[in-house]
Amino acid sequence: MRGRGAMLAAMLVAALAGTARAETPPTAAPPSEMATIVDTAAGGSAGSALGAARPRPSVPTAAFFVLKRVNGEDLRTGIDASLAASRGLGRSMRVVLPEHSVKAGKSTLRLLASVVHAVPIESMFARSSGFVAEGEIEVDLKAGVRYRVTGALDDFKREVWLEEEATGWMVGKKIVQSPSPEAMAAMATADRYTCCNLRYDGDWISDNNFIGQPFIPAGSRVKVAGWGRKRVHVNIEGRTMSAGPDSDFEPLTREQFADRIFVKEDPKTKVEGYSPEVQQAIVSGRVLAGMTREQVVMAIGFPRADRTEGGLGGKRWVYSLAEEGDEFDLDFDGDGKLVAVNASSRVRRSVVHNP
Repeated sequence: MRGRGAMLAAMLVAALAGTARAETPPTAAPPSEMATIVDTAAGGSAGSALGAARPRPSVPTAAFFVLKRVNGEDLRTGIDASLAASRGLGRSMRVVLPEHSVKAGKSTLRLLASVVHAVPIESMFARSSGFVAEGEIEVDLKAGVRYRVTGALDDFKREVWLEEEATGWMVGKKIVQSPSPEAMAAMATADRYTCCNLRYDGDWISDNNFIGQPFIPAGSRVKVAGWGRKRVHVNIEGRTMSAGPDSDFEPLTREQFADRIFVKEDPKTKVEGYSPEVQQAIVSGRVLAGMTREQVVMAIGFPRADRTEGGLGGKRWVYSLAEEGDEFDLDFDGDGKLVAVNASSRVRRSVVHNP
């Protein structure tokens, strides 16, 4: 059921490869003094939407991450270019992404992340229409370097930032759109916290814990709002979500599952006592050799109970990835320290932290 949201998101992202480009006229400065900033887009109507450097034409809706303004001067964004290119195409939107030439050096940039529909009236009924983040950052651009605007737009995250295209390093600060004041006021009575980095699909948190899905950071505040037949409804940092046991990995009631992932003590207190390298790994949702079992859980959540002999005390933990059929496992020594990540090089790049 919940996999349909991830499947639709994957189909949309898969449909977005190889795009038309629209060039923003460069300033009067010579090319050797210029930097390039690229708008990006990805499927945006279901699940998470992450910026992609090479989207493709013809999607009904997309999440755009664009450069809107440079030093007070408005630009023609990927949203403007795509809507103009899509006139007369009905429910199909041709994605066009500008490459902006910006003079190197210090600049004030205004970034925008927004979900856009090919048919504007559909935005009146789509949940994703409220997924927006916008703000300004101060940067020092390097001549000859390509940057891209990227971010995350989904049920939990509304974020946009600038990063170097080649390295993925963030430049300036991340712009985060907070929930409404009313939603945040409701968190004043929150009495639980997320135990660890919790993977989610849209507004759903399950025991599937597929690595590769976006995650809610460990220590996020949680308020229980109600109960369904096999789920608990919660408010997490002002976002409405639901959670429950969704597989046969481990027979848990809704209450047992809620108590395992929504804890009474803030795990950030423990995290602050870890080494800087372990803290960085947990924040990034990755593991690091030498981590304890507790630290691994905080970073990537609980392993597959049906595939992990000995439970949480076992020497080998097995995890599943969002891609169906993909798995990897972790080995612990006699002292309970992580000693090996048994995975392909592709999986290791997304799972192992390299400080």
